[in-house]
Amino acid sequence: MDARIRYTKRILREVLLDLLKDRDLSCISVTDLCEGAEINRATFYRYYESPVDLLNHIEAELLENLRERVCKDTAEHGNNEKPGNSVITADAEVVTRCEALERREMKDNLMILLKELKENADIYKPLISRNGDPTFGTRMLRMCIEGTKEAAVADDSLEMDKSKESKDTRYITDISEEQLWMREYYIGGAWAVILNWMEEGMQTEPEKTADFIETLIS
Repeated sequence: MDARIRYTKRILREVLLDLLKDRDLSCISVTDLCEGAEINRATFYRYYESPVDLLNHIEAELLENLRERVCKDTAEHGNNEKPGNSVITADAEVVTRCEALERREMKDNLMILLKELKENADIYKPLISRNGDPTFGTRMLRMCIEGTKEAAVADDSLEMDKSKESKDTRYITDISEEQLWMREYYIGGAWAVILNWMEEGMQTEPEKTADFIETLIS
């Protein structure tokens, strides 16, 4: 990508995030963004359709970066924990192993999310505020909790027979509607904990906060 294009997109992102500190997204116009970025409207429309479209692009980029970090961490842990030539055959043992892997992944992914929020608070605070997109936070959290399950099950360290994959209790499609409701309830509560953590200045270590959230959701 041309350096001028990168600069234009970066400055537009910065202007939008700065404006979100004081006003709702619905009150931010293309003119506001162009004046803040010192560009003309034609340049803005070359890349985005509206302020909402700009916000969506920012969120998509952040989610993709977070997903890559989560997947990289999952792959590294998977490679480090292959149990040689051992083969798991008992269904109960498979489920126990899967549940333990899920808990470990969940905490690791939560720590990635918390560190990302802390290191880039100037980006995330206005983005997830009421002025921005309050749903973005729960989408990030849900991805960290549920986004790597299929990759984890496919990890050959589990040595699972393909016919037994449907018995893996981690698949969201295999749980009841009531369990799904409960999962959503816990995710909402977990995100409330993270919001409070951020509002209090993120003084508690990410690992301790991740431990509490992992216990809450599990």
